[in-house]
Amino acid sequence: MSHLTSYHRPRHYSRTFQSEALANRLVVDAQENLGTLTVDPMRLRQILLNLLSNACKFTKGGEVKLAARKVSNGSNFVEFAVSDTGIGMTAEQQAKLFEEFSQADAMTAQRFGGTGLGLARA
Repeated sequence: MSHLTSYHRPRHYSRTFQSEALANRLVVDAQENLGTLTVDPMRLRQILLNLLSNACKFTKGGEVKLAARKVSNGSNFVEFAVSDTGIGMTAEQQAKLFEEFSQADAMTAQRFGGTGLGLARA
């Protein structure tokens, strides 16, 4: 990895933002004492922005949430989770989630755009 950086956020962080265009609420919730992360900041930013962008794109008048919590198995890992109240995905669509150039279906691609590369690159 290039440009590894350590981040430390010692306290609980929670913030809500309002999206004007799609009338979505963005909720950011970070657990207290996450510890120090050693990470490629550009790569982490790219992955999180891609996930959040997809969540916002497929949610209208709902909520998109980014949560960060320490994994509770005694390791030093931090889990990031993005959830939304958007249109959802079928089991078949979920199975293709990390395939390159794959989108839910032709109608979704036509309606929302994109290349279907985002999660395959992550």
